[in-house]
Amino acid sequence: FFSSWQHQMALTGQLGTVSKLVHGIAHPRLSCFTRHFRSGYVLKAPPSAVYKELVLKGEIAEDDRQIGALEKLDALYDEIDAWCKKSASKPKEKPRGFFGSLFGGGDEVEENPYASLSNIKGVYLHGGVGCGKSFLMDLFFDEIPLEKKKRIHFHRFMLDVHQGIHKYKRRDKTLDGVEQVVNDMSEQAKVLCFDEVQVSDIADAMILRRLFTALYARGMVVVSTSNRSPGELYKGGLNREIFLPFIEMVHSKNHIHNMVAGTDYRTTGQTLKEFYFTPLNKGSLAKLNHAWKILTHRKEITPAELEVFGRRLLIEKTTTGFAWCTFHELCAKPLGAADFQAIAKEFHTVFLVGIPFLNLGLKAEIKRFILLIDELYEAKVKVFITAEDIPTRLLNESGQRRDTDEGSEFMDALNGARSTMFTGEEEMFAFARAVSRLQEMQTREYLEVPHVHHGQADYVQRLLNPGQEQ
Repeated sequence: FFSSWQHQMALTGQLGTVSKLVHGIAHPRLSCFTRHFRSGYVLKAPPSAVYKELVLKGEIAEDDRQIGALEKLDALYDEIDAWCKKSASKPKEKPRGFFGSLFGGGDEVEENPYASLSNIKGVYLHGGVGCGKSFLMDLFFDEIPLEKKKRIHFHRFMLDVHQGIHKYKRRDKTLDGVEQVVNDMSEQAKVLCFDEVQVSDIADAMILRRLFTALYARGMVVVSTSNRSPGELYKGGLNREIFLPFIEMVHSKNHIHNMVAGTDYRTTGQTLKEFYFTPLNKGSLAKLNHAWKILTHRKEITPAELEVFGRRLLIEKTTTGFAWCTFHELCAKPLGAADFQAIAKEFHTVFLVGIPFLNLGLKAEIKRFILLIDELYEAKVKVFITAEDIPTRLLNESGQRRDTDEGSEFMDALNGARSTMFTGEEEMFAFARAVSRLQEMQTREYLEVPHVHHGQADYVQRLLNPGQEQ
């Protein structure tokens, strides 16, 4: 259960070998602060110490918004660190034996060894896209000296939750499923880090209060990032009044910190022009076809069937590691996050053909497009795209081409979430993230990061260094 978590842990658990994205820039994970002691306690450093080291090395630029957030994360780090030191200093419990158990003698066994963690408040970071929320959370995650910890994209987490509930209910229809899923989680983690918290699905909204009540009851500490403040989650959603107690819980269990809008660091990398072709015409399609033929040369092109929740998802044009899909095939049909996750896992490279201008009558297509980009980005899938325009100019009210300065009008509308031109406000915020990610996915820095499941594709270095022999 939660195999994606276990896979992530395998990737992030090897000190000194992992690369992280910092403001869209890949750099080796720092392990210079790590010290091991015989007691089993691992001494690391507060997130701010690692941050300052990166600044001194010139790998990142200091940002006042991030310094404020680091103060919250440092305080949480100190609380967890103190708990870890206290736990490591305790002598191991001796077996009580049969007579000890029968008559109550011998050493007492603590029922919940993590009980004291339940008194520790988590941190909820919110702010505009690309301001470094995820980067700071990753610094915190890497440095906390606790083995039982998980870091996962919130949407994928909820997908895993629904899959788990479905699994337990199939076994026994009398089970609620939520308690059993949380029991599984508590075996794997005591600190949960959720990236990109967003609630737009009523199925998620209806179970979040029960889910997190059960998590907190088991002493879980939660750190979250989001584009929205807690009070704006599921804004305008169906039966939102049922969701409001969850918002109150978030406030009571977390220190809330607002990282005000500023530079989007995802857009500061070196942009490559070989991956995103505009507009939708014969010339752009010819360029995409040329790239496909070069990368799949002498490979057999066949359809592929992926299994998703017991059903078959057909991708018509694939070869090992590569998939050719149209916007209509993926976003105009009734597909969901599980389908896009399966695609992102199976293929290290996706050719996405024909992204049109998106208007307000295409809410379902927009939502699927956001989910698709999220899953491709999280798995570090490399994308080749043809679209009507650059990412910042894809969504507009009329669905027609606009001559604006890099889509400034569109971004103003997104950043000002008070716009009435789009009724799905959650989707508006999420689309801003998708735009930011699409821009980052065109950069050299993104391309240099290996695919999560397949590692680095052979062709990448040839594209990055075309003049070098391979």
